[in-house]
Amino acid sequence: MNHPLSPSIWYAVLFAGLVAFLVLCFSIRLALRWLAAPVTDAILRYLVYSTTSLFGLSSWRVSAKDVLFAVLYVSANGVCMGWGVNAAEELSRRSASMLATNLVLLLPGASIAADILYVSLRTYHQTHSIVGLVALIEASIHAGRELTARRWSDNVNTISGTAIFGCLVLMTVASLPAFRRRAYEIFRMIHFGCSTSICILLWLHVPKSNKAGRAQVIVGTCIWAATYTHRNILLVYRNFSVSKPSTRIQVESVHNSLQVKVKLPRPWKVRPGQYVYLTMMRPGFFSILQRHPFMVAGSEAQDHDFQLRIQPRTGFTSRLLTRTLGGTREFSAFVEGPYGHGFDLQNFGTVVLFASGIGIVGHLAYIQKLVLDYRQSKTETRDLLVVWHVDNKYQLDLVWEVMNNVLRRDDLPASEMRRDARAPYGSGKMDRHLGSSSSSSGESPGLRPAPHGENIIDVYIYGDYEILDETGQTVPYKRAGSRIAEVQGKPDVRQIISDVLETGVGRIAICGKLCDFLLLQ
Repeated sequence: MNHPLSPSIWYAVLFAGLVAFLVLCFSIRLALRWLAAPVTDAILRYLVYSTTSLFGLSSWRVSAKDVLFAVLYVSANGVCMGWGVNAAEELSRRSASMLATNLVLLLPGASIAADILYVSLRTYHQTHSIVGLVALIEASIHAGRELTARRWSDNVNTISGTAIFGCLVLMTVASLPAFRRRAYEIFRMIHFGCSTSICILLWLHVPKSNKAGRAQVIVGTCIWAATYTHRNILLVYRNFSVSKPSTRIQVESVHNSLQVKVKLPRPWKVRPGQYVYLTMMRPGFFSILQRHPFMVAGSEAQDHDFQLRIQPRTGFTSRLLTRTLGGTREFSAFVEGPYGHGFDLQNFGTVVLFASGIGIVGHLAYIQKLVLDYRQSKTETRDLLVVWHVDNKYQLDLVWEVMNNVLRRDDLPASEMRRDARAPYGSGKMDRHLGSSSSSSGESPGLRPAPHGENIIDVYIYGDYEILDETGQTVPYKRAGSRIAEVQGKPDVRQIISDVLETGVGRIAICGKLCDFLLLQ
């Protein structure tokens, strides 16, 4: 006769099962942690950080992951289009179906999609370009077969299909770097107009009997509408307030560059690595229809206004420079964003930032954040080195205000900074300015001194301009204060990195486009 198990036995069984489950979870977690480090290191080393130049051009560099994604994506589309196809009609039908799916991937807004996927805007643009190219090939196959088999007719299906193909071709031509960099405003208008037209034309082109095709069109249109609605809601929220004036910007020209201070009606906590889109009612007739991306250079307050630094090219930025040559000007503007996630450098003991020319703007917010967090004991960073190669000496004036404020904060006693994070800038030990005269030291320009006590930041400025000492004599390098050095020539990246690896504190983070410097050696 079977006796039921007593509650104590059930308790022992459940307890043993729970212990076994916890041991199993711990073992799996330990195994994954043991495997994660070498796997992650291998992926970063061989797929992400390892890059090569295309056609010998230093500006066209791709990583192994970029090539791998392109090969896998193109192969997947090719297999799905060609597997088991016995007739041209079937190939055309599959091309149309694959095209509709790929267009859904192309319709979301770039910045919003990049933030949702947690990838950089550059990575998203590369992916977007590959998907767009594949979509153009599929559209060419579908349009070519249909026009040769049925010839031209004046029905809505043929006209809309041809118009879709024309929009894709126009967008592809406008997206070429040579065109986009010289006519960014026109590129944006073409891209927006063609994407809007494609949403409408797809609905006219897909027959009502094709339920799956109509569903794809609806999904793609909803995604497109949702992203643009989100953008406009965010635009209104950021720039308008019932109790405060709308967004204003102060623009000042500094040696053919622009220093922009943005005053917002609502608070916004600036995060390093973020960028915004700027739209102005002036200085051009169509300026209100244009939006231009700029990196956030830093903030004057901890939760409100911020600054931009702009290197004028052509079009909008060139006209803005012309209008501000007479002095500081104030304009009404709209700011969209912020977008981007940036990098978390708080867990690195040593941080090295390389920049060239206007690229220093992308590092300014990181420098501000690291210095402020260090003074408040919120970061592990104890050594911050900035290596900046300038195009000309006038670029120093572009960031002198932000950089000097950072140096003054770094000079404040730690106890004072912890007591008041918004302590006045003038209370520092020494007022150091970029480019100020100082006697040169006997240090080698390729090396750097050891970290300076409580101060964590050192700035090395390289350039091809003449460097004068306090007597007016030309010198190869000099020090301005105890933490700023000006060096004539180009940085010896290998020597600097070697020195940092020997003297660095804790984990080391090296950021910037090293390939540009290495190719100069």
